[in-house]
Amino acid sequence: MSKKYKICLDPGHGGSDPGATNGRYLEKDAALDIVFKLAKLLALAGVDVIYTRTRDEDVELHPRTDYANAAGADYFISIHLNSAGAKQANGIETYAYNTTVPESYKLAQVVQRALIAATGANDRGVRTANFHVLRETTMPAILVETGFISNDAEAAALFTDGYQETVATAICNGICEYLGLEVQKDMKRYNYLMEIPAGEFRDTIKTLMAEGIIKNSDGQLDLSYDMIRMFVINNRAGAYK
Repeated sequence: MSKKYKICLDPGHGGSDPGATNGRYLEKDAALDIVFKLAKLLALAGVDVIYTRTRDEDVELHPRTDYANAAGADYFISIHLNSAGAKQANGIETYAYNTTVPESYKLAQVVQRALIAATGANDRGVRTANFHVLRETTMPAILVETGFISNDAEAAALFTDGYQETVATAICNGICEYLGLEVQKDMKRYNYLMEIPAGEFRDTIKTLMAEGIIKNSDGQLDLSYDMIRMFVINNRAGAYK
């Protein structure tokens, strides 16, 4: 039987700490949105997901790493948005603590490569840093700077569902490639689902897929609107509890 992985997802900042801002957008908001999208994809790949925060709240650095360590997470993924004084600064970079922790650095390389391939963003490479969440975790850990909130074009993209889905999918693909998980069928099914208009119907169908209630052996979600509506109504009635 293959190993069941547990991954701790860490949306940067939160609560009274907005992270980087540009006068309109807050880093903490996009970080949480991307984490939720990533979590759903990882769940489809059979990964157990835990979070350092699931809402807009204050969580200091020590509780984040303490929680991941105590929970026995296999990997720790921290999601952030970058910022710079120069508005033209752009691109994606992924961090590990140092090059002497092979798993962290190799995972960072695979995730960075997947992100650049999916987004076409400027490749700022894999870097090392003495960040608390990388230093104090007892499992391999990476921190992804998904783009620059200080860059108008990147900020506009990072706060759209479509680009967040692209980023989350790329990170998931990188993680799964590194772990050797076979998820292409599930990823295709999830991407096909994006054709359903956003809202309760899409959220319900994604949840039922993640829970294994809706399955399709050919890797595509092929449901009529009436079938989707039926699943949503049955879910409201508690039929799948």
